Amino acid sequence: MSVDVAQAEVVAQAPEAARSNMIAAIVWMLVAIAGEQAAIALYSPGAWQFGFGAPAELRQHPLAIAILLFVALAATVGLTRSYRSLTASHRAAGVAVSVCVIWVLATTLVSRDPVGYGIHLILTAAMHAAGLACIVFAARSIPRGPAVSALLDADGRKAWVIVGVAAAFTTLACGTVALLTFHQIPHVPDEVAYLFQAKTYAHGRVYLDTPPAPELFRQFLIMVHDGKWFSVFPPGWPLVLALGVLAGVPWILNPLLSGAGVLLAYAVVRRVHRSSTALLAALLLATSPLYVTVGSTYMAHPLSIVCALLALLSALELQKGARIRWAFIGGLALGLLFLTRPVESVSVGVIVLAMCMGAFGARVRAAAVAVAVGASSAVGSLFFVNNRILTGNAFRDPVQMFFDLTFYPGSNSLGFGPDKGNIGWANDILPGHSPLEAAIHLNLNLSIIDTELFGWLGGAALFIVMLALGKTVRGMWLWICLIVAVLVPPTLYWYSGADLGPRYWYQTLVPFAALTALGVRALADGIGIDQTRVASVALLLAFVGFFQITVWRGTGKYRRYRGVSADVGRLIGDNAMQHGLIFVKNGNPPNDYADYASGFLWSGVPLGDGPIVARYGDASAMAAIHARFPDRKRWIIAPSGEAGRYSVIAMLDGTPGNVPATHGNQLDNR
Repeated sequence: MSVDVAQAEVVAQAPEAARSNMIAAIVWMLVAIAGEQAAIALYSPGAWQFGFGAPAELRQHPLAIAILLFVALAATVGLTRSYRSLTASHRAAGVAVSVCVIWVLATTLVSRDPVGYGIHLILTAAMHAAGLACIVFAARSIPRGPAVSALLDADGRKAWVIVGVAAAFTTLACGTVALLTFHQIPHVPDEVAYLFQAKTYAHGRVYLDTPPAPELFRQFLIMVHDGKWFSVFPPGWPLVLALGVLAGVPWILNPLLSGAGVLLAYAVVRRVHRSSTALLAALLLATSPLYVTVGSTYMAHPLSIVCALLALLSALELQKGARIRWAFIGGLALGLLFLTRPVESVSVGVIVLAMCMGAFGARVRAAAVAVAVGASSAVGSLFFVNNRILTGNAFRDPVQMFFDLTFYPGSNSLGFGPDKGNIGWANDILPGHSPLEAAIHLNLNLSIIDTELFGWLGGAALFIVMLALGKTVRGMWLWICLIVAVLVPPTLYWYSGADLGPRYWYQTLVPFAALTALGVRALADGIGIDQTRVASVALLLAFVGFFQITVWRGTGKYRRYRGVSADVGRLIGDNAMQHGLIFVKNGNPPNDYADYASGFLWSGVPLGDGPIVARYGDASAMAAIHARFPDRKRWIIAPSGEAGRYSVIAMLDGTPGNVPATHGNQLDNR
């Protein structure tokens, strides 16, 4: 056979080989998707339960366990047979195994039940092994995708168009979750307090006057002190949220900020790494279930991450000799971050200051630093002005005052000791706070990050683990130092911050995305293929996994979160209570927070501007409220017994404090 004929046969066989390889890649990705769905079925269902379920819960899902273990076994056999092509030596293979073992141990939730912990170790190891193998084999099989290559190689205007589409996707996803899962209302007490203060600011007030019978308006993290009624949180986020209140759509602010965060993440990472790395990081962040979930709430974190990214971007620009206006922008952003989440501003500020002093790049000129410090101080000083107005002491934080007065002095302070955080919360792991509890918090939050940050089987930290096995990459230490700086303060705090996921770790999401993008390159180098093939598999699995995890979170884990319902709003509209005086009676069994919070959300701010919603309580206290608003019709509502639904129990007549006998019997029967 001539050479020309042989070459012709190879060319003729090439399409067939490419088709076969593509089929193999699709099969491996489908296996990974099926394995991820099996893992989701095994996760604890409750909003305050994390990791895999207890052994009794796991027994209800034998098929999911069988699928996950089968995928893991097949994947492990495949990795074992091909390890010579994946590593240069036995020593490298040993290091890889050691790092993977540490990864499994770090992301398996510790437990007092040794049997349960052992089962969880096996499942975690199986999930990680299966995920790693599926991605490796899919990436080695898939042909080099010209579409993905063009996507990741885009630069300039084309790159910004791609990131703009990703940001729009994030905004739409956040808005959809806010609408379908959270019904456009707050659920966590922090959110309720933020919205209350935003309504106060929207009316041009810093605080409200003490309401009549304040015990019937009692709401966690909202306090009455020295004739003032206010939220205990710093004013940064409520001031921004007030814009949404004035526009009539407060729920849309965080989806918009989350989309802006994707744009800023690309801009920041692009100034440290090549465009392909920045694009991949931005696309991964845009499809992160954790990022989208928090961006669907009324929490302050989306604003905080936008402020942090602006501060980092300004420092990077100034390192390259940008104009002084970047110092002003960065200073304003850092000041607003301090006004929103003071502890996070210190963490981010340490890194920004280090960058200005020459770390991770060139030294920033003194004049720019002075402008940044001046701008941040001007904005940040409002924090102390707010303290002075509300507590009478510029250095006394309303949050600390609230905990001191509600529980005991020093209960909410940072540090270790037996007197930290002993306030009776069921989710406070150990009495007081200690290095042991800090380690448990670290394990808990790392486990959630690994499970839910990205949607592929094997854990979100998969590519970061691969990066740890590779060579040091320029710029990676900026992200590592930022993660460390953000994680130090939470180790000193008694609470885990695991509401809605690792909220106290929120500033680490962009560094994690950047390190993951670098890890894609490291894995590609390790197995000797083009990085766009690994990136294409990662993006496809992240996109599909986003829907898998988001649907699981929205329809199960966070459905009717904290018991707060939007049904009171419907009830007010259906019964023309917009100008009524409404008393909310607890359900049976009572949920003291949710039963009233579901109504308090709809109360006009200030009192009298819309419906007035108070707790049902002492007759004389209710009469005192009615005496302040004598022309209002009075209603009594309560949870109906059907999940999330409220109903009218009684409408009181015009005599203050008088409940008609027939309606009184109804109340007694409840």
